[in-house]
Amino acid sequence: MLIEAPSNVELSSYAPVRIAEHPAHVTEAMIDAQINRELERFARYIDAPDAAMEGDLLYVDMTTTVNEEKEAALSGNGISIALGKGMEPEGFVENVTGMTVGESRSFDFIAYDQTGQTNGPDTFHVDISLIAKQRRAVPELTDEFVSSRLSQHDSTVKQFRNRVRAFLLDKQKTQNEMRLEQDAVSELSTRLVTPIDDASIEEMRDAILETLTRDMAIQGSTLSRFMEQHNMNERQFQMALLVQAREALRQGFALDALARHLGTTVDENARKQAIAELAPENADEVWSRCETENAWDVVDTMAKRNAAAAWLMETAIIERKN
Repeated sequence: MLIEAPSNVELSSYAPVRIAEHPAHVTEAMIDAQINRELERFARYIDAPDAAMEGDLLYVDMTTTVNEEKEAALSGNGISIALGKGMEPEGFVENVTGMTVGESRSFDFIAYDQTGQTNGPDTFHVDISLIAKQRRAVPELTDEFVSSRLSQHDSTVKQFRNRVRAFLLDKQKTQNEMRLEQDAVSELSTRLVTPIDDASIEEMRDAILETLTRDMAIQGSTLSRFMEQHNMNERQFQMALLVQAREALRQGFALDALARHLGTTVDENARKQAIAELAPENADEVWSRCETENAWDVVDTMAKRNAAAAWLMETAIIERKN
């Protein structure tokens, strides 16, 4: 949502901003992590004859009772289990770890919830036989694997690492350019001298909340779950919304004030660029609707802010760091 600044909004200065460059820097550890992600795409499960450990895929015959009553969902032949804490109760993992193919075990354990309190029904009894076991294997990075699977352009590990280094550097440079613009707009917003009215802050807060609620629903989640993931209570969440709304308005209003100071005008290309940012999935439809209804206010506000941000970057005094 865009809320255009009132006509009386002013900045203390319209001079170029001073910002610090974020130099691109790629370490060997970063290269290793990227390569490991690439290798993970080729991982597969292979038979593992040694003792079962966390991360293994087990095939078992198992009968489970909970408080002496058979639990059908945890009983059967040929059940597949990805062995790991968080996927099965800790007591189950501890008792199954170390089993070998063909081995059978019987054991009891108590299930606990995350607070450490007994999570009834409590007592589990398991009779289990390990039929087969597989382990996720990630291929080794070799010259042969590079040339045959990872890259059409490289024949050695060294060449591939250099390509990954260049990729990460380009990625960082792109991110740093975006961060520079964010820093420039943030610095400009510190010059805002006109107070932002509470009604605008509340309107922006409601818009942010609506967008977040919709995004959570699309992901099959809820605001409550979002707050849990970010360790927030309701009061902290509402405060965070207000802070975000106020900052979004400050930056937007600062760009509006700069655009007016520069006498920015909007042409067709600027409108098309603005619509592409506002509605990338249905830009043609939005353009047609704006033309039909002659409703260009939001689009023109976005276009002017883009022009102001571009001027900021063209004139910014950037402190280069080695």
